[in-house]
Amino acid sequence: HFALYVNNKLCRCRGANWVPISLLHSQDNAGYEEAVRNFKDANCNMVRVWGGGVYEQDEFFDLCDKYGIMVWQDMMLACHAYPMTEDFYQAMQIECEVVAKRIRNHPSLVLYCGGNETDWPYVCVGLDPDLAKMPDCVKGAKYPIFEFNKAIIDATADAVCCYKPQAAYYENLGWQGMEMLERTIAYAKVEGMFVIADIKRGDIGSTASAYAEGWLSGAN
Repeated sequence: HFALYVNNKLCRCRGANWVPISLLHSQDNAGYEEAVRNFKDANCNMVRVWGGGVYEQDEFFDLCDKYGIMVWQDMMLACHAYPMTEDFYQAMQIECEVVAKRIRNHPSLVLYCGGNETDWPYVCVGLDPDLAKMPDCVKGAKYPIFEFNKAIIDATADAVCCYKPQAAYYENLGWQGMEMLERTIAYAKVEGMFVIADIKRGDIGSTASAYAEGWLSGAN
């Protein structure tokens, strides 16, 4: 199992993600003290610096040292299929070395992580179909979203191992949408694929809008 030991003792980690606290990174210093102290007051002992943010300044780590907050440090890679090239590898090697040498002496630093959601494009395909954006070739079908998903599965089944339909894009079409989701899942399983149902409610704007349409518009 994945676990963290501190001084040979199993440590129960309680914490949250850290994102940049200001749009102007140069102003972060003014908010570090209060933000890190809030972690302590909330009985947290770990903060994970999210890979879609920035490498925080030394003052952030000084405060984590002061308040006893352990730091999980992502490399700044997130939510993207990055190039699998030698040039990119060398650039990231330099970046990681520079970052590690700057922050490695802080006792609060307990873990480096390669990034945030950077491997999923190579193993998983999202099935988030927006009916308004369907190509003309499937719009006239009895089950347009299923036909679209089926085409995606047929084109990618030999390259990935699972599919992830976002429930918002099916729920907003009522029972017809859920029927097409069922058909999609059944077809993927026939092809021997895993299916991960994505039912996050507080996600990106487009899924939030789809949920709102499905549950609040009265159309369904």
